[in-house]
Amino acid sequence: LGGPGEGPGEFDFPVAAILLDSANLWVVEGARGIQRFQRAGGGFEFKDRIQLNSFSVRGACAIGEEVIVHIPSHVTEPDQVESSEAPVLFRYAPGGEAR
Repeated sequence: LGGPGEGPGEFDFPVAAILLDSANLWVVEGARGIQRFQRAGGGFEFKDRIQLNSFSVRGACAIGEEVIVHIPSHVTEPDQVESSEAPVLFRYAPGGEAR
């Protein structure tokens, strides 16, 4: 996997890395969504990106085959103040579909 940057496999502000199984790695970034990787040879290669459109992602975890992303309050602009709204949890199936 790459270093700092904005391209596929590069990271700006990673907040969680989740190994769903031995072949699927998801890296959650604060403002850029989720990058998904698949095992290839001795490492992982970029598969795709799921856009979240939020600047307040704080973490993520796997529960079974789903990835749960924690957003304490929805912020869509870098200079926005976090709201006092209830936290939001996004659930994603292994194929990347939101639930």
